[in-house]
Amino acid sequence: MIHRIIWEQLKKEIDTDEIIVITGPRQVGKTTTLNWLLNEIVSKNKLYFDFQNISDREIFETKNFNTIVDEITSRGFTTNEKLYIAIDEIQLLDTTPGVVKYLNDHYNIKFFLTGSSSFYIKNRFTESMAGRKLIYEMFPLRFQEFIAFKGVTYNLPKSIDLSGDFNKNAFNLLAPFYREYIEYGGLPKIVLTNNIERKKELLQEMFSSYITLDVQAMSDFQSSTELRKVIKLLATRIGSRLNVNEISKIVGISRPTVSSYIESIFRVHSPLLVAV
Repeated sequence: MIHRIIWEQLKKEIDTDEIIVITGPRQVGKTTTLNWLLNEIVSKNKLYFDFQNISDREIFETKNFNTIVDEITSRGFTTNEKLYIAIDEIQLLDTTPGVVKYLNDHYNIKFFLTGSSSFYIKNRFTESMAGRKLIYEMFPLRFQEFIAFKGVTYNLPKSIDLSGDFNKNAFNLLAPFYREYIEYGGLPKIVLTNNIERKKELLQEMFSSYITLDVQAMSDFQSSTELRKVIKLLATRIGSRLNVNEISKIVGISRPTVSSYIESIFRVHSPLLVAV
């Protein structure tokens, strides 16, 4: 398992009382991180639930939250000492904030949660668990992590003086990796895929899922075709000043509609512009 930089921050949260929420785009490594955290916990009094699994989700769908504890203790776990519960994909159950808040308030339970929808988590959890939770955002790999995933041992300086001469040996070593990083991004699964055509296929599938599962699920978009066009135009304008009027004319939709699309895209903060 290749180490992520954010892991050291998260490890410090094992002994704290706050609910830890790990959010970020799909495929950035949240589930891997959750499993790593559980392995770092010395206590055996720990459980993992995946809300993509219907049977796991059903345990938390009850209106009597105390029955959740009954179910857990029937499996041999206890709340007499700190109980660690990790839940993956919390956005799949609307009542998660209320359940977690109640169990955290009334039992000796430490929660580690992950979810793909940052908009859902920031809004629902901000409202219901103020002062009880800390949100950590995971992003695609930094370049330092990227080269580690590629099996390259090189400690990048925190800052590089571009006005001076960059070490030529380091440049020759890192340049091809940097080109790949810029072209295909830093999603771990894509990085670990060596076949270029396969990389493109995975990115295209990921691009589609972001639109259908994240952006459209949280917004009232009638035309996914228009949304795709807007996203592709945004991708070609990275690093440039955004001209909403220009995009509006090219796509053939009103300026307010373009603005609403852009707002929703960045609300999700997904890396789909890289995936285009």
